[in-house]
Amino acid sequence: MAIEIKILKPLYGQMCFVRETFINQAKKKRTTLLIITPEGVGEYTPTEWLKGAKKMEKVFLFKDNPMILWGNYCVVGHKPKLTGKAKKEAEWWDRYHKASEEERFKMTH
Repeated sequence: MAIEIKILKPLYGQMCFVRETFINQAKKKRTTLLIITPEGVGEYTPTEWLKGAKKMEKVFLFKDNPMILWGNYCVVGHKPKLTGKAKKEAEWWDRYHKASEEERFKMTH
């Protein structure tokens, strides 16, 4: 189950900035980032998104607490490239997220 991020107005064409908290959540849950733009959808793993990303600290509501954003180009139709152990782990997590509570218990115990 991917973390959905809707971006209404990407900067500089397909340049999108994602909050660091969303990236950390995706790492913790071992899932992907589903970035939805007006041009289409791209799916990235957190490490793929951070590769070559630009860090930006932007002040919004609280002057003493800037929001940390990571910007990268969102390619429409992009799917994460997983091989070996990472692919098996992603498949397991997909089954886990789709399973019922009883099935989840069996998978983990």
